Formats: sequence, structure tokens, C-alpha cells
Amino acid sequence: MCNELIEKLKWAQTEKLNILSGFDGFVDEIIHVVDKRIDKDNYIRVKTIEDYGHKILNAAGVSSNIENVVVQRKMGGNGPIFANGLHCLGVDVTYLGAVGTHSFEDVFSDFSKKVKLIGIAEPAHTDAIEFNDGKLICSKLSSFNGLTWDKLVEKVGVSGFAKLIDDAHILSFNNWTMILSMNDIWTHIIQDILPLTQKDLSEKIIFFDLADPQKRSKDDLAKAVKLILEFRKIGLNVVLGLNYREALQIGDIVLGRVLSQNETIEKLTRDLGEMLNLNCLLVHRHKEAACFTNNTYYEMSVPYCNTPKLTTGAGDNFNSGFVYAYANQMMPDECLKCAIGTSGYYVRNGHSPTISELVSFFVEWDSGELA
Repeated sequence: MCNELIEKLKWAQTEKLNILSGFDGFVDEIIHVVDKRIDKDNYIRVKTIEDYGHKILNAAGVSSNIENVVVQRKMGGNGPIFANGLHCLGVDVTYLGAVGTHSFEDVFSDFSKKVKLIGIAEPAHTDAIEFNDGKLICSKLSSFNGLTWDKLVEKVGVSGFAKLIDDAHILSFNNWTMILSMNDIWTHIIQDILPLTQKDLSEKIIFFDLADPQKRSKDDLAKAVKLILEFRKIGLNVVLGLNYREALQIGDIVLGRVLSQNETIEKLTRDLGEMLNLNCLLVHRHKEAACFTNNTYYEMSVPYCNTPKLTTGAGDNFNSGFVYAYANQMMPDECLKCAIGTSGYYVRNGHSPTISELVSFFVEWDSGELA
């Protein structure tokens, strides 16, 4: 099933790609919640979000003490994790964003040795409370007030920004939801930067990940969608990646009707894809992933992992796998398989795969040996 894709992945390593990515950046603390403490080194973990919810509800009116254990401190953010996923697959990365100003935050130290890193603001902080069936992301975002168009221009200049875009095969400006100035930044890129570029924009891919826009207003979200369509109108090859819940939220805006969680992923992806008319729309959830491109729908099942090692960043790795295959002009079903494989490897191993590790994952998948 994967033999042809494996050969394409090996061939793709000879074609060097470049990405310009931004703008968020987080210090992530991965947290487990203690259910029962056994001794100073051992505890039984709260396994599901439902169990955690009951724990909180039972505290109503009486209060409670909940112990959190930090199991990992790591680089976070949709942009950095997505860009790192592409770097691990062999893409040259320039990352522009909230990774530190005068010096890089320590969690970005290793990343800074592998990619070209340009700091615009200090990183935000996230407590990622993980369970076997999902996670709760609790973020502190005040540092993102420094992520503005003026700060970007102050750091790289208008002509410098245009050159960074010229030098890239792939563009990605992620986490619209948490960067309140993103609509303004995208507007300036369209109006002030893209007219200065020298290379053919139709040969460039631009990937968007809105990152759970439910807390933003419908007017803000409608403006973001309009700007994404403007990038498409200018001639860029636009790929929009959404998880299922994000697709429902976008559907409320684009389709003009309230959508329920009973909506099939096929109907949702088809309806949104036809209405938006982007180069590619990507929608995923735990059990399946789908895309709509060239008026054609594709869907693939996701091999479930019962005991994930790390889930924070799984969606970003899904996106990096898809974009890598898409940029290497693979077929849509192969792009989906690369996305699922990259994410699947990440949740089982706690880090983004190299090409050889991704190939090994596909061999296991084919043989039915995946845990």
C-alpha cells in the first residue's frame, strides 16, 4: 500500500525546499493531572478529560486541591512545531516570530541551531494538560501584544520581508486566533510586500492554520477568511488546514448556516471546499482526514493510538506532513497519508520524524504492527 509513496519520499529528499514561517512562539509545559499520589515518585494519572471534568464538578461548593505534574518543558506554538516538522523532513526553515528578542528562550536553543531564527517578540506560555483522549490548552498570551506589523518591519524591513518571501517555496503564517493583529499583518503583506516580490507567486504555496477560532468574533473570522481568499486571488497556491471543530466554525461563516457535530466530514469538506474554491482544503479529526482539491474529495482513516506519548503538536505535525508531500507534488491521497504518518509517528514517539523514520512508520502501518 505504501511502497510507491516510500519511493517518492526517498526521491523528494533530493529536491531542497525552503519555507518562511511565523509568527507565534510558546514555551509549552506538558502536564499530567494526578488522580492518586502513591509516593514522591509515583502517581496514578487522570486518564480522560471526562474524568477530569467530574473531578472539577465534584469540587463545586466545596473546593478542591488538584496536583499537576510537569512532565516536559518544550518549544511550542503552531508555527514553530509546524516548521520544525518540515525541518525534520529536510526543508530549510526561516522562522520569524515570538521566540525571544535580545536572546532566544532556552526551549528554542536547539531549534535556533538548525534553522534561521528571527525574534520579533517574547514567547507566550502554555500549560498543555494532556489526557489519553485529548488535551486542554491553557495559554498566557500577553507577550503577543508585541507581535505587530510595525515590529515585523522594524526587524526585517519591507524590502527584507519581500526577499524572504522570494527565497521561499512555502509560506506559512499560523495561529491567527491568538495573534490579534494577524488580520492587519496579512493586509500589509498583501498590500505592501507581495507587490515588491520578484518571483512568480503562482509557484509558491501558502499554508494557513487558524488555530481554534471559537473565541474570536464572527466579524474578525469573516475578515480572516476574506484575506485568505485575497491571497488566492493574487495567485498564491493556498492550502487551508482545519481540524473538524474549526471547519464547523468556518462553515457557520462561509456557508451561512449553523452546523452540528453530526455533519459528516465528507459533506463538511465538500461544501466548504466548493464554496471557498481554494487550491486545497484540508480537514481532519481523530478517526479520519480529508481534503478537497481540484473539485475532488479524498478521505483516509487514521490509525488510532491508545496510549499517546505526546499529543500537543500532533495537528501541527499532521499539517507539516501534508504540506511536505503537497510541495513535492504528490497525489492528494499520498499527501493525506504523509500527514497521518507524520502525526502518527509524533504521538507515538514524542518527536517529529525524519524521512527514514516516516518510512519505517509506513512499513509498520502496512504490516499491521502499529501500537
